[in-house]
Parts: sequence; structure tokens; C-alpha cells
Amino acid sequence: MVDAGVRILGGIAVSGAKTVGSMSFASVSERFPFVLALPRSQRNPCWSGVCTNSTVRRSSGAPG
Repeated sequence: MVDAGVRILGGIAVSGAKTVGSMSFASVSERFPFVLALPRSQRNPCWSGVCTNSTVRRSSGAPG
């Protein structure tokens, strides 16, 4: 799955021409220091919110 995705190492928030915030994902995991964006064709349908007859489990740290 990792090979199919785009690794996102961090991001910035911009307002006008000014950077107002930034975030690094380096501390997410030593093995995987990034978040992964998957092409739509690689996503589990549950991730897209179109589950039927399935249970979506979230980690205790996830909102919702």
C-alpha cells in the first residue's frame, strides 16, 4: 500500500502570502515518518464513507 501512495512529510498553512502555521509528520512513526495519501482506486470503500454491512473501527485517539 505504501508504494501506491504519496508520502506527505508535512504541510503548511498560508494566508495571503504569509505562512501562518506548519506541521511535520516526522514524529508519527520511526518506521513511517509520514502520512500516506492513496489514489482513490486504492482506498477501502469504508474510508470514503460508503460502507454497507461493515464496521469501521477507529483508534482511541481518533476523533468521532
